[in-house]
Amino acid sequence: MRDFETPSSFDGLTLEILRLFTTQNMKGITPMASFDDNIFALQNLVPAIHGGHGDDQGIVHLVENLLTAVNTERPNGFHVLGGIEALGANVHPLFIHFPIAFLLAYLVMETYGLLFKKPTARRFATGLLNLGGLSALVTVVTGLIAGGLAPHSAAVHSIMEWHQRAGITVTVIALSLILWRAFGGLPQSPMAITLNLLLSYLMGGLLLIGGDLGGQMVYQHGVAVKSLQSPMDNFHHEHARPLVDHHSEREVALKDRDHRDLDVPLALVPAASERVAVKP
Repeated sequence: MRDFETPSSFDGLTLEILRLFTTQNMKGITPMASFDDNIFALQNLVPAIHGGHGDDQGIVHLVENLLTAVNTERPNGFHVLGGIEALGANVHPLFIHFPIAFLLAYLVMETYGLLFKKPTARRFATGLLNLGGLSALVTVVTGLIAGGLAPHSAAVHSIMEWHQRAGITVTVIALSLILWRAFGGLPQSPMAITLNLLLSYLMGGLLLIGGDLGGQMVYQHGVAVKSLQSPMDNFHHEHARPLVDHHSEREVALKDRDHRDLDVPLALVPAASERVAVKP
């Protein structure tokens, strides 16, 4: 191999790589080094990447440890993106947070811009409104699809219909405000500003009501929830607690059964000898 008389881009790159990945053989290495010296130095990257001389460090060992942690140090039944996989065709829960966040942030920024006469804040609010309106449209479409997929009772159906009405109204108002600003600019006259605020706060109120109705369907009625907790899963668990008080929890369970008139057989309430201690 021939030596380079003047520094080249390859020699400079070699030096930078050596500085990043190895501390060996750095003395005397410069961009003026020969091609053979640079190739010899590049060969030292292999032990550096693999951790040097058996010290279990380096990039390869780091990646290996991360993969081991992901696959072994995890709760039972956990796997990456398992929640999305469990949703199946009902992707509505993936989108519901975006319109809530964007549209409420729009309300805050628009109000701030009007109160303190900040046109920049109002233009930023317009961007938030655009994102909120588009995400609300996607959320409504996926919600209508989810309503046809999830089994539900007649009582839940009434809640679902009001939830849908609120979501559709929010989307219509948001898209109307977007078109208003796209073709007419920011509302400037007192009457335009008043109408803009009335529509915006009506949208925000319906957004909160619709979110509350959705929460009722899921957390109170268990709509679209594949696996509900059994009565025996409802014992209160406290972290950093050395030992479970078996007798007290059994008494609480019996009292709850009597108070709520739950149809839970006494045999299902575990005795003290059958309970497992919770380690801190």
